[in-house]
Amino acid sequence: MERKYPEAIAEFQKALKLDESPYNLASVGHAYAGSGDRVEAEKVLLKLKDMSKQRFVTPYFTAVIEASLGRRNEAIELLEKSYRERVGLLAFLKVDPWFDDLHSEPRFQDLIRRIGL
Repeated sequence: MERKYPEAIAEFQKALKLDESPYNLASVGHAYAGSGDRVEAEKVLLKLKDMSKQRFVTPYFTAVIEASLGRRNEAIELLEKSYRERVGLLAFLKVDPWFDDLHSEPRFQDLIRRIGL
């Protein structure tokens, strides 16, 4: 898989100008983390957390950035919260490339099993 992070960041920034949705924020945060720009990824994560105080933001999207930053435990905890909240995006968890780095984690595998994937 090609990892064209600078191009992805530029495109997601355009998308954010049109719609500052949790999905777009998670996407740009993931791209920042993947590019090694932890500072910008953390800023986006903070923005998502702040947004969640005003409206519903699925923990799935904050898990994306936590996983991208290498914080596996935090990411899995947020995915567990998503499971408890019955977040529909979990139907894609097994194949979602945002979480590729978590596949070796036993807790992640247990979550996949409990979801029925």
